Amino acid sequence: MIKDYQLFFFENTAVKVTANGVQFLPNKDVKNYVFKENIIKGSLSKSKETFFEPYKDEKGNNRVKITYNNCDFLNYLINTSCVYWENDYKSYQKEEKPWGVEHLLNSPYLSEQEQITQEQHFLSKCYAIGYMLHRWNDVNFPVFIYVTDDQVKEDNNEANGGTGKSMFAQGIEQLAKFFHPQDSGKKDILEDKHIFGGLKDYHDAILFDDVNQNQDFRSFYTLITRGITPNTKNVQQERFFSFEERPKIMGTFNYGLKDDSSAGLRRVFFVTFSSYYHKINKTMGREYQPYDDFKKRFYKEWNPQEWNVFYNFMLRCCQFYIANQDNHYFAPSDNLKKNNLKAIIGNTFLEWAEDYFDEERLNIEINKKELVDNCKASCGHIKLTNAKIQTKLEQFCTLKGYLFSGTIKKTEYIGLSRTTVQYLCVSTPNTPTAPSTVVNTPTPTPHITDNLSQEIDF
Repeated sequence: MIKDYQLFFFENTAVKVTANGVQFLPNKDVKNYVFKENIIKGSLSKSKETFFEPYKDEKGNNRVKITYNNCDFLNYLINTSCVYWENDYKSYQKEEKPWGVEHLLNSPYLSEQEQITQEQHFLSKCYAIGYMLHRWNDVNFPVFIYVTDDQVKEDNNEANGGTGKSMFAQGIEQLAKFFHPQDSGKKDILEDKHIFGGLKDYHDAILFDDVNQNQDFRSFYTLITRGITPNTKNVQQERFFSFEERPKIMGTFNYGLKDDSSAGLRRVFFVTFSSYYHKINKTMGREYQPYDDFKKRFYKEWNPQEWNVFYNFMLRCCQFYIANQDNHYFAPSDNLKKNNLKAIIGNTFLEWAEDYFDEERLNIEINKKELVDNCKASCGHIKLTNAKIQTKLEQFCTLKGYLFSGTIKKTEYIGLSRTTVQYLCVSTPNTPTAPSTVVNTPTPTPHITDNLSQEIDF
C-alpha cells in the first residue's frame, strides 16, 4: 500500500491513479502480482471527462462545478445530496415542470447557502468513495465511514430506509473486494470472536450493512485504530492484519450515533443521504426510488458504455481523495448533530423533557430534587442517576436551542433552620429568568415494567 497512488486491475488494462490523474498501464508493462479476486470484471477505456471540479468561493466555502452530467452514478450522488429537494419539488409542481429530468445541486429555486450545503454533501460522498478505494491507511486519519440519513428524525426509532445508502456501498464494491461480516444476532456484533473469520489478503474493505440500532459504537474503536486477527473457526495461526494492512471499514446505519465524545467523533467520517429517494414522504406523497429517475437497475442493466463512464468517475473520486488526503471534505453536520443527540438522549427521556418543560417551566428556576424525582418516576424503566439526568438535560437544551443553568445553590430558611436548596433552570435565549416559584405538578406514579421492555439503558 502506497500513499501517493493506487493501482486498479481491469480485464484489459491496469491503471495507476495519482493526485495528478489516471495513467493507463498496458498489462505487459505491469510487474505486480495480483489476486484474481482483485481483477475488476470489465474493460476500461480512458475518458477525457473530469466529471467534477472542486473549488473555493470568495468566502472560503468548498464548492463544486459539475463538468459532465451523463453519468448515472454521479447523478444519483447529486440527488442523494439534495437535502433541500422538497423546496425544489414544490417549485417544479407549481410551474408544472417534469420532476427527475434535471440533476442539480444548485437549483435556481434554492438560496446560495442551500446550494453550498448540497454541493458540500456531494463532495463528501466523492471523498469517501476515494478514501474507500485507496488502500493506504493513514495513521493520522483512521476513520470509519458512517453512512446514514441527513433528515432529522421525529423519533429516534424512525428508520429512514430506501434513501440509497446500500446502493452507495454497492457502487464502491464494483471496484473493491468487500468482506461482509455475518451478524450473529448478538447485541454487540463484535462480541462474536469469529466475526472476521474468512478475511483474506484480497479484501479491500469491510462493510457492516444496516447496523442494529442498539450497537454500541465504542466497540469499533479498537478495530478502527488497530489491526485485525480473523480467528476463523477450526483454523490455527492465522496471519495478523496490521493497521497498515487491514481493509478500510464502512457501515450503513438508519440511526444516529450514540456517542458525542471527541474520541468517538474523530474516528468517524459521516456520509449523509437526503430523503430524495424514499419509501414514504409527505411532500411527494409516494415512494420514489432511483429506478424512477434512471429507468434502469444500477449494476444490472448498464451497457458497456455506461459501465465505462461509471468506472472513470470512480477513479476520479480516488484521484480527488489522493490529492486531498490532508484536506478532508466533511459533510455538513447540522441535521446530523440533531439526530445524534436524539439517539444519545433516548426517546423516553426526550418525551419526558418535551412534556415537562412547557411554558410554565421555561425561564424559571425549578427545585432540582422535585425535577429529578419527577423524571425518575416518568422514566422509571431506564436507569437514571442524578448525574445522568443533568447530562441529558444539557444535551436536551443543546438540541432545542435552550440555555441550561447548571446547578444553582440558594440558602433558604425553613422555620428558623437555614438550608441549601438546589435549583435548575432551562431558558430560551434572550429571556430573563424568573425567580423560583412552586409549580404544582404531581410526581407521576413510578412505572411497573416487565422484562419485555425494548428500551436500552443509558
